Amino acid sequence: MRLSAAFRNACRGFPTGSVSRSRTGVRVFAPKERSVPVGSSDLFARAGSSSSGAGSSGAAVKFGKLSEQAAASSYDISLRELIQRSRDDIASLQKRYPTVKPVLAIIQAGEDDALLEVNKKMAGKIGLDVIQISLPMECTEDEIIEEVLKLNEDCKVHGVALHLPQASLTRRVLNSLKPEKDVDGVTDLNIGRLVQGDVTASFVPPVAGAVVELLGRHDSSVEGKMAVIVGENRALELALQVLMQARGMVVVSSAWNAESLQKQVLQADVVVLASAGRGSLPPAWVRPGAAVINCGPALVSEELRPAGMAVEMSVAAGVGSLAAALRIQGTPVFVHAGPFANIAHGNSSVLADKLALKLVGEDGFVVTEAGFGADIGMEKFFNIKCRSSGLRPHVVVLVATVRALKMHGGGPNVSAGAPLPREYIDENLGLVEDGCSNLKKQIEIAGLFGVPVVVALNVFKTDTEAEVDLVCRVAKDCGARDAVACHHWAQGGRGSVELAKAVRDATLQERGHFRFLYDLQMPIVEKIRTIAQKVYGADDIELSPEAESKIAYFTEQGFASLPICMAKTHLSLSHMPDKKGVPTGFILPIRDVRASIGAGFIYPLVGTMSTMPGLPTRPCFYDIDLDPVTEEITGLF
Repeated sequence: MRLSAAFRNACRGFPTGSVSRSRTGVRVFAPKERSVPVGSSDLFARAGSSSSGAGSSGAAVKFGKLSEQAAASSYDISLRELIQRSRDDIASLQKRYPTVKPVLAIIQAGEDDALLEVNKKMAGKIGLDVIQISLPMECTEDEIIEEVLKLNEDCKVHGVALHLPQASLTRRVLNSLKPEKDVDGVTDLNIGRLVQGDVTASFVPPVAGAVVELLGRHDSSVEGKMAVIVGENRALELALQVLMQARGMVVVSSAWNAESLQKQVLQADVVVLASAGRGSLPPAWVRPGAAVINCGPALVSEELRPAGMAVEMSVAAGVGSLAAALRIQGTPVFVHAGPFANIAHGNSSVLADKLALKLVGEDGFVVTEAGFGADIGMEKFFNIKCRSSGLRPHVVVLVATVRALKMHGGGPNVSAGAPLPREYIDENLGLVEDGCSNLKKQIEIAGLFGVPVVVALNVFKTDTEAEVDLVCRVAKDCGARDAVACHHWAQGGRGSVELAKAVRDATLQERGHFRFLYDLQMPIVEKIRTIAQKVYGADDIELSPEAESKIAYFTEQGFASLPICMAKTHLSLSHMPDKKGVPTGFILPIRDVRASIGAGFIYPLVGTMSTMPGLPTRPCFYDIDLDPVTEEITGLF
């Protein structure tokens, strides 16, 4: 579940008694027909449409011929997987907090029996209850807002969904919702976060999430495909544009009455019907092999479909159930960190980690970042942060890419804004194999601390199967507990499921024997030398006179027992940024040694490393502008 009121209130705990409230109509659906008082808890499901009921069963997306039976099967698989994940999430939450039963309140205008049936069915599958508030069909804006404000302040309600006529969904109504309870992601704040790319801090509209879930089950890549969004549903339209463009699709929006609608639909690989319009979309407009995804009720006319069209066109005639299941998915993220790991420790805060650990419970997992490579952020995470926090990691997830390994294997330099050299686009197993020497060293560095390693290989579209297989094989041969190809760049969270399983297995099957690299009571010089030799691979260190003087001073002042935070380039294991792979035979120069007594560490300056890069006399942003005519950004490069 997403970290919102659901988790925050859950951690506080609350009584199980009911709190009744007078409304036009309140219905509660519980699994197994059990009675649940109004104000009690559990959770939710709602149809994807905002104007009608459940609609017909949907089909997954496939570019090319697809039988209705196969399409429906793929859709069902998506839905079953989401329901199972949801059931597991809720079971895990209630295992840790037995008195907590999350609840979603749905506000609707009038009695919509079809919607109630969808809610009841989904609640039964997931093991949740639904509280439904029925207002009069002629309810006013103020009456809706009054109800929303009550739910905002109700600590037993963790999410609110508005099933109202489009005319009632004014900006004033939508923005009266607390963003953390806005499960449909329709408030300006949630939409704004999504448009800005901050997906982790926003609620993705479930209908948009359902569309993307279906697109993720096609047989070919969606990158470069053209999608047309038809209808007037601004929040859904914006969410779909952001999510589909992030997957490399070309997205066009069109109103139902647009003169160019037929032409746009004929050119589209994917047609998303975002809202009801004139009632139907003539199948003759949709070219063979295109996919049509219906976000509303029966927008594709069955009567107009010619014989055989079902075989040529994959039609998803509704995403309601899938959207409902998606409402309880999401992963909380704490963004609480300090400076980069090349000049500081580069880790998230101890406070963020401990909050996350408290929320996930004994059986949960917390992923915390250690910036840059194992030689920089990870070394400081272990030697500084773990000492301070008392926390001990169970596994290291070492992230690698084929492109980075090619560079470490002798590939040409890459310049920002310039096209990538062919070496990074075409298959080159020689460069990859040579570059794996760096990966081997990073695995060895993690091994110094006694923690098992899982390598996560971020796969991009230019990587070949042979390159990916080579990296994973070498990683395992070099001591990694596992190495997994990750496809979240293209597939989102679904593309990292195997990685999650590998991390879980590593924590269950192999308990590490954590150890620090050096004893704090060692002299400052020896702690620096230990890091230089064992982590960076240097032959020795060379102290400048100033560095020697500072070390003597800090020792005299009683600070010699502080840990070391090296300020070193992140572009090489050595102090020389252009030395890739695994440099050897070098002496690490220590230009200066400084102390951050409040933070609790000594930080040597390696080579020419600056602790505050800063801005030039005339910063680049002075020359960046937007051309109002062409809408092109100028001055970036």
